[in-house]
Amino acid sequence: MRLTSSRSKKSIADVRAVRNLRTTPPDNPPEKSARPDEGVLSGVRSAASMLPSTLERDAFSTSGMTATIVAAILLFGGGVSATASVGAQTAAVREAADEVRQIVGHRGSCVDRPENTLASFRRAIEAGATTVEVDVRTTSDGYLVVLHDATLDRTTDGTGPVGDHTLEELRRFDAGGWFDPRYRGERVPTLDEVLALCRFHGVEILLDLKEEGETYARSVAAAVRAAGDPRRMIVGVRSPSQALLFRDLLPESRQLGFIPRPGEIEAFAEAGVETIRLWAAWLEDKSLVRRVSQAGAALHLNVAVCGLDEIGALLKHRPRAILCDDPARLVATLAKLRGHGNDR
Repeated sequence: MRLTSSRSKKSIADVRAVRNLRTTPPDNPPEKSARPDEGVLSGVRSAASMLPSTLERDAFSTSGMTATIVAAILLFGGGVSATASVGAQTAAVREAADEVRQIVGHRGSCVDRPENTLASFRRAIEAGATTVEVDVRTTSDGYLVVLHDATLDRTTDGTGPVGDHTLEELRRFDAGGWFDPRYRGERVPTLDEVLALCRFHGVEILLDLKEEGETYARSVAAAVRAAGDPRRMIVGVRSPSQALLFRDLLPESRQLGFIPRPGEIEAFAEAGVETIRLWAAWLEDKSLVRRVSQAGAALHLNVAVCGLDEIGALLKHRPRAILCDDPARLVATLAKLRGHGNDR
């Protein structure tokens, strides 16, 4: 879509104790009657499947059983009611994992494909992402293209600002070879191409708007209506005024607030933004997640690594959406935490 003007991111000691318990055989092995009943073991097995990898979750032989139980007690609250605590924690993790409704592929699947290319978006869709995040910029002749940086240098073999080049010039540059020679020949895609791809596959798009102004906003909205599906669009807005503008232009679309600072949570929510992104570093302030909820918004979090430890830590904040560089692993991790699969 073309613009009408050219206007142009518990302790190590506990773990070691558990390992020692596993590797040091008892002097007097317990009688069979001392073995925990199968109901208890079943609960511990279920919870242990979600223990951090540092505890080496392969301890279900007879010799490793005691260590696994101790590990569960150390990590999940201990005491006489350790089994109940483990069961409650297991249920809580599964519930939190079920509440994640959006699996967002960051610039597609940028861990294993060149970011913001059709190859990357296809990979994210294939991996099971519900949403792909795209960065939208404008060429010198008014076309909307998908590229994160303001300049071409990092992700293409071209140089200089995106806005200094026409679409025809941009299409000559290679956008895949910098990542891996196998992807040489990938081009900077137009927004129309990505919209059509995701519409065909029924996948949502998170639009990361890299420019401002009404002309730019109207062009983005026109492209969404012409080539995409407004009902499957999430507009990433960076100010309450931009949120209000897009509410007029794309009332069917949802909005994600890229708030510049925590103090603006309420202002974005009052502008009608349905979801708020909090940076991981901000989560040290435990009041912020509560404020997002009190404002009536859902929570969006970003994570670079999508393993059990990382996603388990995020789930205590009860996010509705998680953005990750590796959507395939995020899908597998959530399935594991929900009790349906294996983390890879």
